[in-house]
Amino acid sequence: RARRAMGRRAAAARVALAAACALCALPGTSAVAGDFSVDDAVGNVASPVFERFGFAEGGVIEMEAEVTPNDRIVYVALFRRSDWEAWYSTLSRSRNLLLQMCQFPSTMRYEATGKFSFRYEVRDQDQYTLQVLACRVGGRSDPMAPTQVTGYVTLKNPALGDGHAHMSLEMYGVDTLYFAMLGLHLAMLGYWAWATMIARTRRHRRQVHVLCFVLLIVRCVDLALSAAHFVSLGGTPEVDLPLFKAHQIASALATALFLLTMLLIALGWKITRASLTGRELQMLVGTFVVYTVVGVAVAFCETTAACGALQLAEYVLRSLLMLGIIIAMNFNITHVRATIHDSPWAPSLPAAYKRLNQFHSFRWTFLAYLLLPTLILIFQITILSWSFEWVSTLMGELLLLYVYTHVGFTFRPRPTMDLAQIAA
Repeated sequence: RARRAMGRRAAAARVALAAACALCALPGTSAVAGDFSVDDAVGNVASPVFERFGFAEGGVIEMEAEVTPNDRIVYVALFRRSDWEAWYSTLSRSRNLLLQMCQFPSTMRYEATGKFSFRYEVRDQDQYTLQVLACRVGGRSDPMAPTQVTGYVTLKNPALGDGHAHMSLEMYGVDTLYFAMLGLHLAMLGYWAWATMIARTRRHRRQVHVLCFVLLIVRCVDLALSAAHFVSLGGTPEVDLPLFKAHQIASALATALFLLTMLLIALGWKITRASLTGRELQMLVGTFVVYTVVGVAVAFCETTAACGALQLAEYVLRSLLMLGIIIAMNFNITHVRATIHDSPWAPSLPAAYKRLNQFHSFRWTFLAYLLLPTLILIFQITILSWSFEWVSTLMGELLLLYVYTHVGFTFRPRPTMDLAQIAA
């Protein structure tokens, strides 16, 4: 009997609970409805259906699922943020996984077998994690057979008006934020079109200004799709996959084109030099294509391992591009400064002073783009509570808007100035 009990306990520890729910397969979203499947994973006895979803008081969790074999018993447990973090803190100090997962305090615990459904109304505002636990093997089925749980879950929060909103509490208002950012970028796009195509300064338009115009168009499309994506999340229980993938692709294209534009400006293309060398052109095109392909592939990846590998590759390419921007920018500043110091007076000297001021300003702006996201993250972790995570999104968007505005204003098309105008 003792051996049989130990065998059953070991079988329970090998029960399949690796969640592949549709909610978790879409990184960066607040999807609140979808199918999930909990399958065999050796050494695990629990798996999350969703993690750290912010609920307001009156939020609702609805779940319909089926346990197979149908005589197996599982538990659906809801953990508060504090309980979930406490469970993680004890994970490395305890060897008894069953005791950790199955006997740890939870806000709600529902025993289920076969086909089941339940509805739970959240009483207190907090971030919650829903876990499926297989704590013991029961019934007549083979104790070594894996336990499977498949079903559908829907999460709802009280809307600002009537009814419910299908969005986590910390994401409230993000759609309005993106609409506001879209309006500001459209105003910037209108000004840039006027300055480069209608006003008298159009005579000083160069190819780099056309590239900036294309970048603004792609950025506006990205913001429009972001706003539409979050509006869709708030109004419907399921993720609009085509819209989500279009949003991811537009974001990847906007980031790739932004880094390409920054690199071309740092190289002085059409600013201090008329053209690029053949080797520079090949490296730029190759890097841009590879970065874009990797960014688009992230939108279509389906497994955690594939998404992680692609995101790592994207991060490495992004870091290399930023390093290239810093090197090219410092080289141009050194070259222009040497030209000013070593050359006698010439009619082109005021233009050299103007270029030096422009590149100095560009360097400080790009350094802000590099360093401020880290400061925003520290601010979010140390000061902001979980319900104000949208503030970090706002700060990140304002930072990017500042970079667009400052770089565009610094390198806007304008006639050559004399020394008095530069000094002023």
